[in-house]
Amino acid sequence: MIKEGLMQCCLTAKFQQYDLLNNDAAHRSVIIIPMFLIEMGIKCSLLIYYYLIFCFSLPMQFNTASSPINKFVFSNDFLEVWKDEVSGQHSTFSTVNYQPADIICDFGASAIVQAPSYLTVQLNTNEHIYLQPSFLQYINHSCSPNVFFDTTILKVICLKEIKAGDELSYFYPSTEWKMAQPFQCVCGSDNCLGFIGGASYLSKDNVHAYRFSDFIFQQLTDKFSK
Repeated sequence: MIKEGLMQCCLTAKFQQYDLLNNDAAHRSVIIIPMFLIEMGIKCSLLIYYYLIFCFSLPMQFNTASSPINKFVFSNDFLEVWKDEVSGQHSTFSTVNYQPADIICDFGASAIVQAPSYLTVQLNTNEHIYLQPSFLQYINHSCSPNVFFDTTILKVICLKEIKAGDELSYFYPSTEWKMAQPFQCVCGSDNCLGFIGGASYLSKDNVHAYRFSDFIFQQLTDKFSK
């Protein structure tokens, strides 16, 4: 039936084209498309359209339900701090561009304690500082960090190109020998180490990829020379 209908439509189209040509329209190129092909094309297009809507609506609905609600917390002339209202975690984002070796800012100590906490940065065996300015505590860990806390000159230094809008991150073991709160890293970088507990847990193969504070570097040198 479909084959016969197709032949009939094509013959009709040919006769229509012949009639048009006989009516002084030979100077024009006339293309007649069988109507049932047009209808089939419209139906297929609609099916594809609704299928794409269905497919794309699934991840959109999932993201709407599970994506974090970010709340602005703080900003200055070079960074912003945001808070994830779901997890309570803060994140720090650059508002300017940096190149490797650029100094992002100075830092100091609002307090010095003998034991580490999850908010302190280690200076030596018995000195751990709470950062000043305090917003620096919101720079999160990454196994592919873009900043470094130099505890000798007390400066935050850019490790690789940072563009405005990039999250600032540093490698916690670069300043910490044994962390107060070890954790399983989910930074998602290609070289993610998984367990993060401080530099004392790093293997000799891992340390070559990172920059460490002078204190941690000496600790690692002593560890691997034994």
